[in-house]
Amino acid sequence: MPTLLYQGSPQEQVRRAEAIVAWLEKKPELAEPLYALLPQLRQEAEALARRMRDLDMGKACSGCAARSFGGCCSAYMAANCDVVLMVLNRLLGIELSLHNHAALGHDACCFLAASGCIFPVKPIFCLNYYCGHLKEKTASADMQKLEAQAGLVLGLQCAFEERLLQIVRNYADAVDVLGVV
Repeated sequence: MPTLLYQGSPQEQVRRAEAIVAWLEKKPELAEPLYALLPQLRQEAEALARRMRDLDMGKACSGCAARSFGGCCSAYMAANCDVVLMVLNRLLGIELSLHNHAALGHDACCFLAASGCIFPVKPIFCLNYYCGHLKEKTASADMQKLEAQAGLVLGLQCAFEERLLQIVRNYADAVDVLGVV
């Protein structure tokens, strides 16, 4: 049943993530290992966001997404946003909303706002890939710092995923929650 954490449309995944968050809120003793990671994850994700903002990446990525085929932040990329990522961002206080892209173009990722990605903790692909346009306009030293910071976030993200999977596998009612949404 944990495969339901990784499949479905963005709308289905948002519903599953909201159901898991509601389930975790009723079982704080089970959620404690997840909550324990959140302060450090928030701190490292904010540091990464500052670095990305300083490099004007959100604006650049949204601008590229507005072009035909959506660039890297295309509608296809929404498939890289799984329930685990959504639960993590939801626990960080992010409202899971799907964006209407009349302004950006219909080919843009539904989690991309005009200012950039709505997620402080982004999909693994998005943190590991920087297009030629970004690399071209960014100094090598800045790219190295950006990649190092992304690595810190990814490590914590993987630890969160491990803990969430362990909880879902060990509690039948978590599996039931996933199965009914």
